[in-house]
Amino acid sequence: MDIKIENNEIVDGDREGAIIPLKNELLGLSFYPHDTRTIGLGYFEIGDRITLVDSSENEFEVLIFDIEIDVTTGFIERLKCGIPDVSATDYDMAGKIGQRFTRAEIKVNKNEGEILSVANRITSVAGNTETAISMAEANASDISDVEDAVTVLEQTATALQLSVLGQGGTNLLKNSVGLKGDIEEWQIYLDDELVDTDNDGTITQTTDVSNNTESNSAILIEEQYILQTFKTIIGETYTFYCRYYSDTEVILSITGIDNVTLADTEDVWTVHKSEFVATQNDTTLRIDNTAEVGSGAVFSDLIVKIGDVNGWTQAPNEIYGSNFRFDKDGFEVSSQDSAFRSLLDWEKLSVINDDTDVIVMQVSKDSGELYNLVVKDFLQVQREGNSAKAVKFIPTATGCMVVVND
Repeated sequence: MDIKIENNEIVDGDREGAIIPLKNELLGLSFYPHDTRTIGLGYFEIGDRITLVDSSENEFEVLIFDIEIDVTTGFIERLKCGIPDVSATDYDMAGKIGQRFTRAEIKVNKNEGEILSVANRITSVAGNTETAISMAEANASDISDVEDAVTVLEQTATALQLSVLGQGGTNLLKNSVGLKGDIEEWQIYLDDELVDTDNDGTITQTTDVSNNTESNSAILIEEQYILQTFKTIIGETYTFYCRYYSDTEVILSITGIDNVTLADTEDVWTVHKSEFVATQNDTTLRIDNTAEVGSGAVFSDLIVKIGDVNGWTQAPNEIYGSNFRFDKDGFEVSSQDSAFRSLLDWEKLSVINDDTDVIVMQVSKDSGELYNLVVKDFLQVQREGNSAKAVKFIPTATGCMVVVND
């Protein structure tokens, strides 16, 4: 932090009297540098003090000196405070010299312990305007200690979390509640066939689901199981969160921890949270309802993320609605009133009639197919880059004229 007093005649005229009150205001000020991302809380301001907690429950009081907002498919807020630059100011040139005023400047490294050590080195020479602070030379070891502390904080940055709300990561579960229209992300296939027929479920979007969940969609498993594998950071603490109801006990399995038995809720919606520390780079979550014949369980708002979880979000790069989806497989729009839907992916653009299971239009890099085509003015057929040799079909008042350029 730089404290600059620009040509202040009151202070420059009595630097000996001003330097001690300034020192008293700065004495004891300490905090840790940080770079923290939130889920978009939006209510922080420059200068706010907040408390960060790491995975070992150690608390660090920090200040906010910089805020960055990123609005894309979501709202991400970045709170920052770095290590201030360390410098020295020649105070022999500061103060009142005749009738000319120069700039008084105090540069302070404000990391923990630094301000105290600097303040203790402030000297005042009675009857003179000479005051000297040599931070770069006098505090070289302090600076090194602060930089080492920051390195430790950076190494555990992903474990830091805001004390007011769980912080870190987004939903690691793809297509977490089946809004895509299928649950392939929760299944294992080999040559387009399920490896285990019990590895299945049914998407349900009833009024009951809508009234009791955030996502308005759920996965029903009846004597079945679903599972999904996702990337994790070894040693980090994650939370699995869901809303569910069941008429039997359900087994929850997560790589690296003992199985958890989810109780029979007697068809009453319940929130479940399980915390676990990742032991591998690939972690698998499995929800198993195969033990009891005729049993059923409905799961919604499933999410896995770093830190605490208090609600559901979609995975990154997933946007799902009632009649559209946008994810890694492309962009699809359907109608709630008709059987037609359109699909755009990295290979083709298609229009599909789901009632007849017919592709009525498809254009790809290799070919194009249309069931009904109307061309106005004229239709020209030619090879790429060779318009001189082409065939034109030109409609007339009485028919069609064909022109061949050869």
